[in-house]
Amino acid sequence: MKKLHILFVFLIILFLSSCDKTDTDLSDDTVPSENLIDLVISYQAKLTSIIEDDEASNQLLSTIQNNLAFDEEDPYYNTREAFLATYNTQRDNAQDVQLSSHLMIYKDLLDDVVEEIEAQNIESIEAQIYVDFRDFMELDAYVSITSDQGILVKLTISIYGYEYYYGIKFGYDDEDFYLRELSMGEEPGRFEYFEFLENHQMIDIRYTEYSYWYRYQNQNDNTYYEISKEDSQYYDDYVLSWFNPNTNIRTRIIRTGEGNKNHIELFNYQGIVFSFSEYIDSERIDVAWQLLEAAGWDSVYYEENTTNPLNGIYKDGEKIFSDARMNIDLTHMFANVRVQYTFMKSELTNDILNLSAYGLDFNHEEINLDFIETTIANSFEESAYLSVYRGIDFVNDDLSQTLYAAIDEDIKP
Repeated sequence: MKKLHILFVFLIILFLSSCDKTDTDLSDDTVPSENLIDLVISYQAKLTSIIEDDEASNQLLSTIQNNLAFDEEDPYYNTREAFLATYNTQRDNAQDVQLSSHLMIYKDLLDDVVEEIEAQNIESIEAQIYVDFRDFMELDAYVSITSDQGILVKLTISIYGYEYYYGIKFGYDDEDFYLRELSMGEEPGRFEYFEFLENHQMIDIRYTEYSYWYRYQNQNDNTYYEISKEDSQYYDDYVLSWFNPNTNIRTRIIRTGEGNKNHIELFNYQGIVFSFSEYIDSERIDVAWQLLEAAGWDSVYYEENTTNPLNGIYKDGEKIFSDARMNIDLTHMFANVRVQYTFMKSELTNDILNLSAYGLDFNHEEINLDFIETTIANSFEESAYLSVYRGIDFVNDDLSQTLYAAIDEDIKP
């Protein structure tokens, strides 16, 4: 009996301890654990760190060449080898996701918030202050701590009787920092949304009753996807832009009342090596090549901003591509020998695409008429998975019923 009594007392103590712990856990989920200024400063430091890391990592990488092969008697003449010496060491970062240009305005906002809270010596978990944001000065700002330990900034301003609203939230999804912004005017059903999730993606959305624009950028592999659509009584417009890092191809499909166009670009480590533009309404085709990806030519004569008849690309002393549009650059950091021709669609052949028609050998054997046609034809379907955000399909769903509801309730007015 004595042992049973001791066991009974132990179980009661254990039960009471469990209840106490449960009450504490629930309290931690609903009551802010820091004061406002400390939490804002922590998010300010985090955002500053992300921007500084991004700016450091997105510098152009190139080995500086100190012995470019300029001809001593003619500074406008250069050999193919001189261009390649720089080209083979340069790196193009045009497809890299640039964070700082998107995030700097939010760092500036937090800088203002910190300055105002400290100036007013606010020690509570909320504040009513004035801050600058985007192109506006002295906006009314309500700053508070959310139940999940985020910082919420709600901004309002009236301009000529028109009310603007911005709701911005800084927080964490597991260990990844996020930033969300909703902006609205007085027009019903019209809003803009921006979302940054560290180590994952950036999302941009513009929505009205008759149109939308959606952009997705992946921070890890530089996938870029953009789809826009506008409905009217006269036409049904859409524009698709997609960079696929697995193929290094950027595709742009345009179907609008103002014109229809297909465009593809092939990239490598150094930059764009091939581009193709098809103007569907006129059957005009523009094709451009990076000749540093081709063998068979040996030199360039180019006097910039002149019509010098000697300007051109040479093979065994003879000028080739005499009527092409040229873009020539050679510095310590960047080399470029680009030529472009315009054709009618019926004139374009595989021999032109692989440059054998000009006596050259293009390094990219995959480029032919079938490759171009297949790439364009499949781009919409192959990129369709990128049109889905939080289970909402921008291409197929009725956005008027789903999109606004998917946005974080904290940042809504």
